[in-house]
Amino acid sequence: MKITIDRIPPYDGEYELDPYSLTLREKRRMKEVSGLAGLEVTEALLKGDPDATIGFAIAALERKYGRRQDENLLLDAEGGEIRLDFTPTESEDDVPLASKNSSDEAESD
Repeated sequence: MKITIDRIPPYDGEYELDPYSLTLREKRRMKEVSGLAGLEVTEALLKGDPDATIGFAIAALERKYGRRQDENLLLDAEGGEIRLDFTPTESEDDVPLASKNSSDEAESD
């Protein structure tokens, strides 16, 4: 997934985050920030809940910068925008196919 942050300095830019590769610590931090856990995140995204968006943005920022980030900068930004793009990247497309091919070969043995 690509996360784009606009007009929220110092975070303006694009960040890549594979939602399937989140660590337990990242999931816990997302829950702390958004109040959402597990399947609640998916439901909240479908409803356009900004808490879910903030949770993913924090996970991406903390992964990139390697330390805790202040979610208040995202929450309090006037006119700022955070967009999530779930269009699979080339590397995300490759993983399921490779896994599927390995599974198919194992089943045919």
